[in-house]
Amino acid sequence: MAHFKNENCYIVKEPKSSVGKSLNFSHKIIKAKPKLKIAKKLIINFCHKKYLNYVNNEKVKEEKTFFGNSSDYHENGNQSNTLNISLGETLNSPNVVDCIRSKNPDLFVVMGTSLLRKELISLPSLGILNLHTGISPYYRGGMTNLWPIVNFEPQFCGVTIHELDHKIDAGKIIYTDRPKINANDNFSSINSKSIMLGTKLIIKSIEKIFDSKSICGLKQWTKGKVYHNIDYNGLIAKKYFNNINDGVIKNFYNYTFEEFGKIKQPKLVNKYFE
Repeated sequence: MAHFKNENCYIVKEPKSSVGKSLNFSHKIIKAKPKLKIAKKLIINFCHKKYLNYVNNEKVKEEKTFFGNSSDYHENGNQSNTLNISLGETLNSPNVVDCIRSKNPDLFVVMGTSLLRKELISLPSLGILNLHTGISPYYRGGMTNLWPIVNFEPQFCGVTIHELDHKIDAGKIIYTDRPKINANDNFSSINSKSIMLGTKLIIKSIEKIFDSKSICGLKQWTKGKVYHNIDYNGLIAKKYFNNINDGVIKNFYNYTFEEFGKIKQPKLVNKYFE
């Protein structure tokens, strides 16, 4: 680096070198990383397609067992209270936000939604409840009843009812609970049980919120693990498949009281009754 004195000022001038080229190359690498990650996932998924199909088929089978066909729950009557979002739009699209705003909502209840922007989050006067399949703050993000099985921690499978904010599953927790897990359970059956349990807790939460006119919850005490869609691939599906076949759920079910007490346990929240 050369310094050229000019009265009371110093002008700093970079020498001619490959610095600019190096920076440009670095920027290109940074920009390319997401694409490389996606390409890697596509290759992994292609090589382990049968395991992805296994998990998907398991999910379809168990959800049909617990919930029936989706058409069984479709109402053909008055659709005046249904907002149909056009192709290419999201919940965060301006016209969708404007339509929802015009309804002057008191409370939103969501499950499995994409990230909501602050403009939408601010609309309901009482806030937003989210049914999260997984126990926050330990497991946040997507497929968070599968990852505990992959990580040999089925005790962290369950459901969370929390206040939704702009972060991923990070709002104040109202309820966390675990369904009863049997020896022959799997990710999809546990997840279905968690949804059924979570529905009961959502109804409880709504009743309490409208009584108190506010959401009473417990601030999350740790960041935990956050899983994104890009994290799940064929290799993870294979590991899950192997863990299930190796008896990770059966072993958990057969724990003695003493063995169960020795494993790491999640803190379960029952905020309204503490």
